[in-house]
Amino acid sequence: MNIKRLARSSLSLFFALFISTLEAEPSLIVVSIEDGDTLLVEINGKSERLQLTGIDAPETVENAKLKHDIAKSGLPMSTLLKLGQLATTHLAHLVKPGDQLQLITPLSRRDRYGRITALVRNDKPRSLSALMVTNGYATALRRHAPDKKLKEQFIKLEQQAFDQQRGLWGEQRSEAIAWSGQKI
Repeated sequence: MNIKRLARSSLSLFFALFISTLEAEPSLIVVSIEDGDTLLVEINGKSERLQLTGIDAPETVENAKLKHDIAKSGLPMSTLLKLGQLATTHLAHLVKPGDQLQLITPLSRRDRYGRITALVRNDKPRSLSALMVTNGYATALRRHAPDKKLKEQFIKLEQQAFDQQRGLWGEQRSEAIAWSGQKI
């Protein structure tokens, strides 16, 4: 009798843990592309802004970051907004509203703007962050990088994109250099 009860209890515990594990993996659905490094996603029915971890892309709207970029780069707002639109358009080629994203890292952090930060991927084996840097439409974060290894990986991808004149490094090279502030 005790063995049956123990077996039933163990089985119940197993199913409870299995179901909670399934529920712990949130569903991320793309609602819209905000800019080259930010998506609006639905996470288990709730809309959230998701920052692609480890990267920075030019802005598409006037905000404090754009004003900082104008002061840092010396470029006019219209030029920076054009860079931002190019980066946003590229991200829109990688994901579309309705696409489901897969988490690579947990959704545990938020940045200073309240966005959830995470590495995510679409149907490709690489993260969207890595694809944006590889294709030359975003830079590696240096000051607020999530971890050293990821930062180093993205810096290498950025250098390759720069050397091969991909994305902004080819289309708008001098402007992208001024915007990034990098001495590549």
